[in-house]
Amino acid sequence: MLVRGSSQSDFADAFEDVIRQAPPAGNVPRTYELKRSWAEQGGFVGIFYYVDVEVIGQDVEGQA
Repeated sequence: MLVRGSSQSDFADAFEDVIRQAPPAGNVPRTYELKRSWAEQGGFVGIFYYVDVEVIGQDVEGQA
């Protein structure tokens, strides 16, 4: 499952945003694989950091 994380601080916080959105369930291991990262700057917000992360695990929807 692909999950997008974002942060106004940095890429690490954006990655942690993904983990908060798709936390492991109990003792089932998960893998978080970074697929894409980028930053957008401009407007009144300043810089926004984004990451697309593939979440892999036995309990993840769409996984066999």
